[in-house]
Amino acid sequence: MSILRTLALTALALLAPLSARADTPEPAPAPAVTPKFVSKAETEKVIAFFNKFIDIIVANQDDCPKMASAISALADANKQLIADGKKAKAAGLQLPPEYKARMEARVKNDMLPALKKKCGNDKAVGEAIGKMGN
Repeated sequence: MSILRTLALTALALLAPLSARADTPEPAPAPAVTPKFVSKAETEKVIAFFNKFIDIIVANQDDCPKMASAISALADANKQLIADGKKAKAAGLQLPPEYKARMEARVKNDMLPALKKKCGNDKAVGEAIGKMGN
């Protein structure tokens, strides 16, 4: 008898949330938001900067101090671009999806393997990357 009782109580516990939700109306879907994109000229600047960043990581994957120095120099030379990128992000602007997909592919195929090789946990590399914000 106790096994049947346990099964019955378990079934009731599993079904209770379903019956409670049946009485609750579904929330209205959120209104569609049309994304705003960065201009083509600005996108090309960002992509060029991003590709230099990835190229530095790949080229220096065996030399963490050199990688950190090169990333830091890139960030210092592009302070305005980085600041503009932060402003665009705060304003809700996005990169066009086709560029975003290419960037994600470079991160996955080039940057992450290069960082995992040696310098991914290097403090100086992390600080240099931190100069770029997110």
